[in-house]
Amino acid sequence: MNCKPGDLAVVVWGPSVGAIVNVLESATSDENPEPCWLCVCLQFMDAWNYEVDGYSRIGPGDNVIAEDQALRPLRGDEGEDEMLRIAGKPQETVRDILKELAQQ
Repeated sequence: MNCKPGDLAVVVWGPSVGAIVNVLESATSDENPEPCWLCVCLQFMDAWNYEVDGYSRIGPGDNVIAEDQALRPLRGDEGEDEMLRIAGKPQETVRDILKELAQQ
């Protein structure tokens, strides 16, 4: 997961790339199994509206559900990146591979 509740996040995928949202809580459910978040918009953006089967313009203060993969958190510190924790930092991984090759 990219985000966690309380994060400010930027939309990095879809028609509203660059829009900023505040992540409130998980919106993942049996009906919506992909990791997603209930967010509040901090600026005008376009979001999918199932009632009209198309995009609608929403504004500051409106709630929107966003897929985790479409968001990147904006944090003051580097925080923990889940994928880096799982896979390791690229320079560490490359260093380990080079050591293994040198030993062969």
